[in-house]
Amino acid sequence: MDRLKGIALSDTGFAFDPMTGQTYSLNRTGIFIVKRLKEGKSPEEIVHDMVNNFEVDEETAREDLTKFLDVLKGFGLI
Repeated sequence: MDRLKGIALSDTGFAFDPMTGQTYSLNRTGIFIVKRLKEGKSPEEIVHDMVNNFEVDEETAREDLTKFLDVLKGFGLI
């Protein structure tokens, strides 16, 4: 998770990893999740926040979060 905390993130979804020089483009949900991960929130807290901030039920939020975390793992960011 330390590498993710070093990611520079703009409000428009541009993310920059200064360790590798890699850039990423995130949608609104991705920005939301990455910001909360950088704050140290747990997956359960993030799911709760997603339900409260988006028109999504808990099951869908959990599935979306799991898929997104898998992508972040694939990039070696968590």
